[in-house]
Amino acid sequence: MRARHRLICDTLRPAQKLDDATFLKAFLDVLGDHFALWTHGVHHRNLDFDVFKYSAVDGDICGALVDHDILSQRARADYGRAGQFMAFELLRAAAYGGARKGSYPLYRHDLEAFYMMLVWRCCCIGDDGNEQVGETLYRLTSCDYEECYYGRIWYERSAYDEREGLVHPSHQVLWVVAEAWTEDLEGRVRLRERRTRRDDVFEQDAQESWTRFCALLGLDGVRSQLEACGGEGAAVLRVINQFLAGPRKPFV
Repeated sequence: MRARHRLICDTLRPAQKLDDATFLKAFLDVLGDHFALWTHGVHHRNLDFDVFKYSAVDGDICGALVDHDILSQRARADYGRAGQFMAFELLRAAAYGGARKGSYPLYRHDLEAFYMMLVWRCCCIGDDGNEQVGETLYRLTSCDYEECYYGRIWYERSAYDEREGLVHPSHQVLWVVAEAWTEDLEGRVRLRERRTRRDDVFEQDAQESWTRFCALLGLDGVRSQLEACGGEGAAVLRVINQFLAGPRKPFV
């Protein structure tokens, strides 16, 4: 007897309109799935809000990364992603050339694209889910890679108060996570990128990058700041705790 099956396609919605805690839940869903796919050789390489969706499954919000038919071709240096979400190292190479030998693709570059999506959510997405890009970050939307590059330098190296002043009032809690990520990139990753010799490649191992990201989420400083943010902070912290304790076992 032949079994009959029915294909059910969930309705996928843009994730930008979710509240911060639910957005982070969907965001971490996507990061976890993206990492699992990466470790099996599936490289999306076109990461922006157009491919970041969510669906509601039995009342639970689940993040979804779509358009996996837009996959990498290893011979390409230009991965086609928008400048504002491009990893700093790739952005610098696009602006001035000089990519390190054997440095593409790296998982940490995709992870950094997700970082910029989180920054963009905090600073440039309003309550209605639409973009509200201020003058300071507008240069990141430029088609000129050099312009984007200098915009990124300004953002990451600016003072804490200057970055905080760019955050949308309704996304202050989520910015705690984004700011911890900024400090890790500037204090650890950028330093290593600058010190690494041209023919060497920094942090090639995807598992190392993933483990460091998960460790960042569990920092005492992040937890204490979220605990000080009241109910919204507690909701975001619950999402982080559930993610770190989830079945993916990110530290393994």
